[in-house]
Amino acid sequence: MARLEIPVRTHLRFRKRVVLVLDPAPTPETVSITCDGREFGWLAIGPTPMGTPTAPTATTIVTPDSPEEWRESVGDVQRFLSALAFHYDTHVDSGSQTTGTGEPDLLHSRGFYRPHDHVSFRMELAPVQIDIDKSSRLRVALAVYREGLNVTSPFLSFLAFWNALDASFDGDEGARDAFLAAEAAISGTDPRTSRSQSIATYLREHTRNPVAHTIRRDSTMTHIDPDLPGDRVRLERDSELVRRFARKAILARWPNALTVQMPEP
Repeated sequence: MARLEIPVRTHLRFRKRVVLVLDPAPTPETVSITCDGREFGWLAIGPTPMGTPTAPTATTIVTPDSPEEWRESVGDVQRFLSALAFHYDTHVDSGSQTTGTGEPDLLHSRGFYRPHDHVSFRMELAPVQIDIDKSSRLRVALAVYREGLNVTSPFLSFLAFWNALDASFDGDEGARDAFLAAEAAISGTDPRTSRSQSIATYLREHTRNPVAHTIRRDSTMTHIDPDLPGDRVRLERDSELVRRFARKAILARWPNALTVQMPEP
């Protein structure tokens, strides 16, 4: 038996009980959360001796201690982080480095200090249990949606959210495009400069394709240069738009994508 430890970069912090409004600086707490029947620790490691805030660390107990179980456990932790990212709609990134110790206590304070994200905290009441719909396609959609939240570049986030949208429709472009048209009409959000093309065509031809292919085969096609202020503003707008579309598509296909149980009051 051993403990897997993965550092996390996120604003998300947890408390075991409701934080009073009068408390100006609530202290994050170490909590345990069960996801799909497996218990995970979320370590709220205290400041370093120099007073520097430290990152949370996600942990889980690996039993038996074997290479196969370690690989499976790493995947379980990542799916747990993707569930948190989608539920709270915030970035929950993890370090590429993982480690393990002989520490048998899931919530012992030993753990990674980096990566970190401590500019500001988002304090939430810790859920007791999270269950993810068993669909393997949903799990892919949640994973790429999380990647869109994790990156700060609209150039990269657009592609991740577009992939989440595609995953929600199993790559069926017709169904995806019909959904985009309906959602754009409902929301009243429409970035098109020309009404001769659909919202799906606009997003695909003027954002998705030039992001995926910087060098276009035809000089008349839309090109994107992230260094140009106008292009960057458009990328930020279109990335946020596709994020909202992707989230709605995921919940439309899987209304119970996540079942989250909160503690008793």
